[in-house]
Amino acid sequence: MKHTFLSLFCLAFFINACAQSNIIDFISATGSAPVDEKIYITDVIYRDGKFDAIKERIERDSKFKQDYKDVKMGAVIDKAQLIDYKSDTLYLLSNYYVPDASVSITIKTRKGVFDLIHNVDGDYSLRSLEDSYANIPEDEKKSDFLLYETIFTWNIDLLISLIKSSGGLLGSENVMSATRIILKNNQILEKDIIHFEPALRWHLE
Repeated sequence: MKHTFLSLFCLAFFINACAQSNIIDFISATGSAPVDEKIYITDVIYRDGKFDAIKERIERDSKFKQDYKDVKMGAVIDKAQLIDYKSDTLYLLSNYYVPDASVSITIKTRKGVFDLIHNVDGDYSLRSLEDSYANIPEDEKKSDFLLYETIFTWNIDLLISLIKSSGGLLGSENVMSATRIILKNNQILEKDIIHFEPALRWHLE
């Protein structure tokens, strides 16, 4: 009886672990840890508006949660079938405005690059990145796309150089977060996050 109980407990634990690692939607992809429970996080530190340090850390808590908890947000992304949860790489660029806790998100998958728009009625919609910049001045578009291209190729060394060169000019009330999530067979193989302050204009020295 003791061995039977132990076997059933192990089976239940295994099934529960599989269920927790089964990535089937946007919320589970952003709110779950990789299979090895290691999330690599880089913090780019500013003091008095100037670059100060880079701190790297590993988050091992399997209950780590990203800040994409709005069910409506996830529903819009999943309805558009932007992500292939069996095999895809998901890039997220989020700009947080701390005073009112608002966030703007740009998402890239193999389907393309899209802005997630928070509408006045409280719902969300998707718009292609090119459409978002249809009426934006060319110099501003060039600046922003330099950041997008750096993040969407996940060239961390270049991203750090870009951050150093551009500085945190918008002030500490704005924080950016770039996330890369590698998906395979409905599991997260890797999750990497970098936090930094956004610049008014992005440029390389």
